Amino acid sequence: MKLGWFETIELIPDLKNVHAFAIIPDWLNYGGSAGLALKALEKQVDAELLARLPKPGEFFDFTRYRPQISIRENDVSLEVPNAVISFGKSQVNDFLFLHLPEPHAQAEDYVESVVELLKHFEVKRYSTLGSFAEMVPPTRPLLVTGRASNQRLQNAIEAASVFQESYQGPTSILRLIAKQAEEAGLETLNLNVHLQSFFQINDDHRGEVRLLEVIKELYGIPVPQADIDEAAKEAMQIATMSEKFLKEHPQLRPILTQLENNYDARVSKGEQTKLSPEIEQFLQKMSQRFEAG
Repeated sequence: MKLGWFETIELIPDLKNVHAFAIIPDWLNYGGSAGLALKALEKQVDAELLARLPKPGEFFDFTRYRPQISIRENDVSLEVPNAVISFGKSQVNDFLFLHLPEPHAQAEDYVESVVELLKHFEVKRYSTLGSFAEMVPPTRPLLVTGRASNQRLQNAIEAASVFQESYQGPTSILRLIAKQAEEAGLETLNLNVHLQSFFQINDDHRGEVRLLEVIKELYGIPVPQADIDEAAKEAMQIATMSEKFLKEHPQLRPILTQLENNYDARVSKGEQTKLSPEIEQFLQKMSQRFEAG
Protein backbone atom coordinates (compact mmCIF):
# COMPACT_ATOMS: atom_id res chain seq x y z
CA MET A 1 0.00 0.00 0.00
CA LYS A 2 1.24 3.49 -0.83
CA LEU A 3 0.76 6.43 1.53
CA GLY A 4 2.22 9.41 -0.25
CA TRP A 5 5.76 8.38 -1.14
CA PHE A 6 5.87 5.73 1.58
CA GLU A 7 5.34 2.04 0.91
CA THR A 8 3.82 0.06 3.78
CA ILE A 9 3.97 -3.62 4.67
CA GLU A 10 1.31 -5.85 3.10
CA LEU A 11 -0.76 -6.48 6.22
CA ILE A 12 -1.61 -3.05 7.61
CA PRO A 13 -2.03 -3.28 11.40
CA ASP A 14 -5.25 -2.16 13.07
CA LEU A 15 -4.02 0.63 15.33
CA LYS A 16 -6.10 2.50 17.90
CA ASN A 17 -5.50 5.63 19.99
CA VAL A 18 -2.24 6.15 18.12
CA HIS A 19 0.53 8.46 19.30
CA ALA A 20 3.66 9.12 17.24
CA PHE A 21 7.28 9.84 18.20
CA ALA A 22 9.79 11.17 15.66
CA ILE A 23 13.48 12.01 15.54
CA ILE A 24 15.74 13.68 12.97
CA PRO A 25 18.72 11.27 13.14
CA ASP A 26 21.49 13.50 11.78
CA TRP A 27 20.38 16.86 13.13
CA LEU A 28 18.71 17.11 16.55
CA ASN A 29 20.49 14.03 17.86
CA TYR A 30 23.59 15.27 19.67
CA GLY A 31 25.30 12.44 21.52
CA GLY A 32 22.78 10.09 19.93
CA SER A 33 20.45 10.66 22.90
CA ALA A 34 17.24 11.23 20.93
CA GLY A 35 17.91 8.16 18.79
CA LEU A 36 18.62 6.05 21.87
CA ALA A 37 15.35 7.18 23.45
CA LEU A 38 13.35 6.29 20.34
CA LYS A 39 15.00 2.87 20.07
CA ALA A 40 14.30 2.20 23.76
CA LEU A 41 10.63 3.01 23.22
CA GLU A 42 10.51 0.73 20.18
CA LYS A 43 12.05 -2.10 22.19
CA GLN A 44 9.57 -1.63 25.04
CA VAL A 45 6.59 -2.29 22.74
CA ASP A 46 8.25 -4.80 20.38
CA ALA A 47 7.99 -2.43 17.42
CA GLU A 48 7.87 -3.81 13.88
CA LEU A 49 8.51 -2.26 10.49
CA LEU A 50 5.50 -0.44 9.04
CA ALA A 51 6.71 1.70 6.14
CA ARG A 52 9.73 3.09 4.33
CA LEU A 53 10.54 4.97 1.14
CA PRO A 54 10.98 2.59 -1.82
CA LYS A 55 13.37 5.06 -3.51
CA PRO A 56 15.12 7.09 -0.79
CA GLY A 57 17.45 8.60 -3.39
CA GLU A 58 14.51 10.74 -4.50
CA PHE A 59 14.92 12.69 -1.24
CA PHE A 60 18.40 12.07 0.17
CA ASP A 61 21.86 12.94 -1.16
CA PHE A 62 23.96 9.82 -0.54
CA THR A 63 27.16 11.87 -0.62
CA ARG A 64 25.85 13.53 2.57
CA TYR A 65 24.06 10.56 4.15
CA ARG A 66 26.51 7.79 3.33
CA PRO A 67 25.38 4.17 2.85
CA GLN A 68 26.90 1.88 5.50
CA ILE A 69 28.69 -1.36 4.65
CA SER A 70 29.06 -4.17 7.18
CA ILE A 71 30.58 -7.66 7.14
CA ARG A 72 29.41 -10.54 9.32
CA GLU A 73 30.70 -14.08 8.83
CA ASN A 74 31.89 -13.19 5.31
CA ASP A 75 28.44 -11.87 4.43
CA VAL A 76 28.65 -8.31 3.10
CA SER A 77 25.57 -6.12 3.52
CA LEU A 78 24.84 -2.54 2.55
CA GLU A 79 22.40 -0.31 4.42
CA VAL A 80 21.05 2.63 2.42
CA PRO A 81 19.90 5.71 4.40
CA ASN A 82 16.12 5.88 4.49
CA ALA A 83 13.10 7.23 6.32
CA VAL A 84 11.73 4.32 8.35
CA ILE A 85 8.50 4.05 10.31
CA SER A 86 7.69 1.28 12.78
CA PHE A 87 4.67 0.52 14.96
CA GLY A 88 4.06 -1.02 18.36
CA LYS A 89 1.17 -1.63 20.74
CA SER A 90 0.64 -1.26 24.47
CA GLN A 91 -2.38 -1.74 26.72
CA VAL A 92 -3.37 1.93 26.53
CA ASN A 93 -1.83 3.39 23.38
CA ASP A 94 -0.58 2.20 20.02
CA PHE A 95 2.49 3.95 18.69
CA LEU A 96 4.24 4.99 15.51
CA PHE A 97 7.99 5.60 15.59
CA LEU A 98 9.39 7.77 12.82
CA HIS A 99 13.08 7.98 11.88
CA LEU A 100 13.00 10.99 9.58
CA PRO A 101 16.31 12.18 8.12
CA GLU A 102 16.07 15.72 6.84
CA PRO A 103 15.49 15.65 3.05
CA HIS A 104 17.85 17.26 0.56
CA ALA A 105 15.26 17.38 -2.24
CA GLN A 106 11.48 17.40 -2.71
CA ALA A 107 11.00 18.48 0.89
CA GLU A 108 7.36 19.46 0.44
CA ASP A 109 6.45 16.01 -0.96
CA TYR A 110 8.34 14.36 1.89
CA VAL A 111 6.53 16.41 4.54
CA GLU A 112 3.13 15.87 2.93
CA SER A 113 3.74 12.11 2.79
CA VAL A 114 4.50 11.97 6.52
CA VAL A 115 1.39 14.00 7.32
CA GLU A 116 -0.73 11.76 5.06
CA LEU A 117 0.54 8.72 6.98
CA LEU A 118 -0.28 10.36 10.33
CA LYS A 119 -3.79 11.14 9.10
CA HIS A 120 -4.33 7.62 7.74
CA PHE A 121 -3.64 6.08 11.16
CA GLU A 122 -5.65 8.80 12.91
CA VAL A 123 -2.72 9.79 15.11
CA LYS A 124 -3.81 11.74 18.20
CA ARG A 125 -0.44 13.25 19.13
CA TYR A 126 2.76 13.83 17.15
CA SER A 127 5.88 14.32 19.30
CA THR A 128 9.45 15.04 18.29
CA LEU A 129 12.43 14.10 20.45
CA GLY A 130 15.70 15.99 20.22
CA SER A 131 19.09 16.37 21.88
CA PHE A 132 21.47 19.23 21.28
CA ALA A 133 24.62 20.84 22.63
CA GLU A 134 24.49 23.97 24.73
CA MET A 135 26.71 25.87 27.17
CA VAL A 136 25.17 24.33 30.28
CA PRO A 137 27.08 23.50 33.49
CA PRO A 138 28.11 19.88 34.11
CA THR A 139 27.27 20.43 37.80
CA ARG A 140 23.50 20.61 37.25
CA PRO A 141 20.85 18.06 36.14
CA LEU A 142 20.26 17.89 32.40
CA LEU A 143 17.63 20.37 31.29
CA VAL A 144 14.66 19.35 29.12
CA THR A 145 12.69 22.02 27.31
CA GLY A 146 9.58 21.64 25.22
CA ARG A 147 6.49 23.19 23.76
CA ALA A 148 3.01 21.72 23.38
CA SER A 149 0.19 22.74 21.07
CA ASN A 150 -2.29 23.24 23.91
CA GLN A 151 -2.20 24.37 27.51
CA ARG A 152 -3.37 21.05 28.96
CA LEU A 153 -0.42 19.21 27.43
CA GLN A 154 1.93 22.07 28.31
CA ASN A 155 0.84 21.77 31.95
CA ALA A 156 1.47 18.02 31.81
CA ILE A 157 5.04 18.35 30.61
CA GLU A 158 5.79 21.18 33.03
CA ALA A 159 4.62 18.85 35.83
CA ALA A 160 7.29 16.44 34.50
CA SER A 161 9.98 19.14 35.01
CA VAL A 162 10.04 20.30 31.40
CA PHE A 163 10.69 24.00 30.90
CA GLN A 164 8.97 25.93 28.15
CA GLU A 165 10.99 26.22 24.96
CA SER A 166 11.79 29.78 23.96
CA TYR A 167 14.12 29.14 20.99
CA GLN A 168 13.79 31.33 17.92
CA GLY A 169 15.96 30.93 14.84
CA PRO A 170 16.90 28.42 12.12
CA THR A 171 15.04 25.14 12.29
CA SER A 172 14.53 21.95 10.31
CA ILE A 173 12.22 21.78 7.30
CA LEU A 174 10.56 18.93 9.22
CA ARG A 175 9.04 21.52 11.56
CA LEU A 176 6.46 21.79 8.79
CA ILE A 177 5.19 18.33 9.76
CA ALA A 178 4.19 19.58 13.19
CA LYS A 179 2.66 22.73 11.68
CA GLN A 180 0.55 20.77 9.19
CA ALA A 181 -0.33 18.19 11.85
CA GLU A 182 -1.65 20.96 14.11
CA GLU A 183 -3.70 22.37 11.23
CA ALA A 184 -5.19 18.88 10.79
CA GLY A 185 -6.26 18.81 14.45
CA LEU A 186 -3.44 16.70 15.96
CA GLU A 187 -1.80 17.53 19.26
CA THR A 188 1.91 18.26 18.84
CA LEU A 189 4.78 18.25 21.27
CA ASN A 190 8.52 18.74 21.05
CA LEU A 191 10.94 17.67 23.77
CA ASN A 192 14.65 18.55 23.70
CA VAL A 193 17.36 17.62 26.19
CA HIS A 194 20.29 20.02 26.56
CA LEU A 195 23.75 18.40 26.77
CA GLN A 196 27.12 19.98 27.59
CA SER A 197 28.81 21.05 24.37
CA PHE A 198 32.30 20.71 25.82
CA PHE A 199 32.04 17.11 27.13
CA GLN A 200 30.60 15.04 24.30
CA ILE A 201 29.84 11.34 24.80
CA ASN A 202 28.94 9.07 21.92
CA ASP A 203 25.71 7.22 22.76
CA ASP A 204 24.92 9.58 25.64
CA HIS A 205 22.49 7.65 27.83
CA ARG A 206 22.15 10.62 30.21
CA GLY A 207 20.13 12.53 27.62
CA GLU A 208 18.22 9.40 26.62
CA VAL A 209 17.15 8.72 30.21
CA ARG A 210 16.03 12.32 30.80
CA LEU A 211 13.78 12.16 27.73
CA LEU A 212 12.42 8.77 28.77
CA GLU A 213 11.71 10.07 32.28
CA VAL A 214 9.41 12.71 30.79
CA ILE A 215 7.73 10.17 28.51
CA LYS A 216 7.20 7.89 31.51
CA GLU A 217 5.22 10.67 33.20
CA LEU A 218 3.03 11.03 30.11
CA TYR A 219 2.55 7.38 29.16
CA GLY A 220 3.67 5.22 32.08
CA ILE A 221 6.33 3.47 29.97
CA PRO A 222 9.14 2.44 32.35
CA VAL A 223 12.73 3.56 31.80
CA PRO A 224 15.02 0.52 31.25
CA GLN A 225 17.18 -0.07 34.34
CA ALA A 226 20.22 -0.91 32.21
CA ASP A 227 20.01 2.54 30.59
CA ILE A 228 19.58 4.22 33.99
CA ASP A 229 22.73 2.45 35.20
CA GLU A 230 24.67 3.46 32.08
CA ALA A 231 23.53 7.07 32.46
CA ALA A 232 24.72 7.08 36.09
CA LYS A 233 28.17 5.86 35.00
CA GLU A 234 28.38 8.56 32.34
CA ALA A 235 27.34 11.23 34.86
CA MET A 236 30.17 10.12 37.15
CA GLN A 237 32.56 10.21 34.19
CA ILE A 238 31.53 13.76 33.30
CA ALA A 239 31.83 14.89 36.94
CA THR A 240 35.34 13.43 37.18
CA MET A 241 36.43 14.98 33.88
CA SER A 242 35.00 18.36 34.89
CA GLU A 243 36.72 18.44 38.27
CA LYS A 244 40.04 17.35 36.79
CA PHE A 245 39.80 20.03 34.12
CA LEU A 246 39.00 22.72 36.69
CA LYS A 247 41.97 21.69 38.84
CA GLU A 248 44.21 22.06 35.82
CA HIS A 249 42.60 25.40 34.88
CA PRO A 250 41.40 27.05 38.13
CA GLN A 251 40.95 30.38 36.31
CA LEU A 252 37.85 28.87 34.67
CA ARG A 253 35.86 28.45 37.91
CA PRO A 254 34.28 31.94 37.60
CA ILE A 255 32.98 30.90 34.17
CA LEU A 256 31.44 27.76 35.68
CA THR A 257 29.78 29.97 38.30
CA GLN A 258 28.26 32.13 35.56
CA LEU A 259 26.97 29.05 33.75
CA GLU A 260 25.44 27.81 37.02
CA ASN A 261 23.80 31.19 37.66
CA ASN A 262 22.43 31.18 34.12
CA TYR A 263 21.00 27.68 34.61
CA ASP A 264 19.51 28.47 38.04
CA ALA A 265 17.79 31.61 36.73
CA ARG A 266 16.35 29.64 33.85
CA VAL A 267 14.99 26.94 36.17
CA SER A 268 13.69 29.19 38.94
CA LYS A 269 12.37 32.11 36.92
CA GLY A 270 11.94 30.65 33.44
CA GLU A 271 14.40 33.17 32.03
CA GLN A 272 17.86 32.82 30.57
CA THR A 273 20.49 35.39 31.43
CA LYS A 274 23.02 36.49 28.85
CA LEU A 275 26.67 35.53 29.14
CA SER A 276 29.20 38.19 28.22
CA PRO A 277 30.38 38.05 24.57
CA GLU A 278 33.93 37.31 25.77
CA ILE A 279 32.80 34.27 27.76
CA GLU A 280 30.60 32.99 24.94
CA GLN A 281 33.50 33.29 22.50
CA PHE A 282 35.84 31.50 24.92
CA LEU A 283 33.37 28.65 25.50
CA GLN A 284 32.82 28.24 21.78
CA LYS A 285 36.57 27.85 21.30
CA MET A 286 36.68 25.32 24.14
CA SER A 287 33.86 23.33 22.52
CA GLN A 288 35.73 23.29 19.21
CA ARG A 289 38.85 21.99 20.97
CA PHE A 290 36.94 19.17 22.66
CA GLU A 291 35.17 18.20 19.41
CA ALA A 292 38.54 18.12 17.62
CA GLY A 293 39.84 15.78 20.34
